[in-house]
Amino acid sequence: MNCEIVNSFPLIRDRVPHLSISDQRAFKSQVVRLVIHLLKWKYQPAKQCHSWENSISDARDEIEEASPSIRARIGDVVLDSYPKARRDALIEMKMSLEEGNEIPEDCPFTVDGLCDDGFFPDGEHDGD
Repeated sequence: MNCEIVNSFPLIRDRVPHLSISDQRAFKSQVVRLVIHLLKWKYQPAKQCHSWENSISDARDEIEEASPSIRARIGDVVLDSYPKARRDALIEMKMSLEEGNEIPEDCPFTVDGLCDDGFFPDGEHDGD
């Protein structure tokens, strides 16, 4: 977009940076959602369900649809957001911090695994 045009319309000029911030927040939210459900899938296998599988799939779709410049930062986003995802997963699994000791402090999933539609922790996925 021509900067001269953007600067001539203050409302547009003021909103352009917010779009980027909003996109980044949405991307981070999807990464957190993906990690939460993969943690639940791995550490509560008896409770695996189609809604978790759908959430994992939807989060991956949203991540894939993000702009290339935002997607290129996925490694940093995972590092930054994993503590929140871990905490939220513990809450959703109704586990105390002590009970959640088996869940690592660092993300147990690779970026490739996170982005791979066929990846489910421990291979526990029926594909249905």
